[in-house]
Amino acid sequence: ERSAATFRAREERVAASQESNAWSAISTRYVAILTMLAVALFFLGIASTAKGSARPTLTLGGGALGLFALAWTVTSMATGINHIEQAAIDRLVEGNVALQKGTGYASSDLDKARPCLEEAERAAEGALEQDSDYLSPLLLRAGARLTLANAILSKGSETEETKRLIEGALDD
Repeated sequence: ERSAATFRAREERVAASQESNAWSAISTRYVAILTMLAVALFFLGIASTAKGSARPTLTLGGGALGLFALAWTVTSMATGINHIEQAAIDRLVEGNVALQKGTGYASSDLDKARPCLEEAERAAEGALEQDSDYLSPLLLRAGARLTLANAILSKGSETEETKRLIEGALDD
């Protein structure tokens, strides 16, 4: 239970930090867009008072900056913030607890370690089903696969299962 509470607190803190960083990036982007709009309006304002060959250049530059800022705004609005669902965090916590148990058994009893490590892998997959953009379950699944492969290798020779587990971990 203490492990689960520790894993949950850490993962909720990481998720909140990632969301905060994403909001910070969006606000920075909007400040840049507003600055670009201000420059575009400045160019258009100067163009309205300019005479001669400078007028079309300033008008074109202001219009181009304004259109670019508009396009950037639209694309920025289309990209959202990935809020990690609590259900995904819960599945990840279950998987981390199972991984911890399995790791404890891995060096001494493969038969006890295997179900725990397979449960950690299933929990990671469940978390990914909840939120496919959530990266922590990939690390969990890779850790479970590598721990199981290592436990199998320590008991004998390399098998097709260990190759599959290692390749899967590398993919993650």
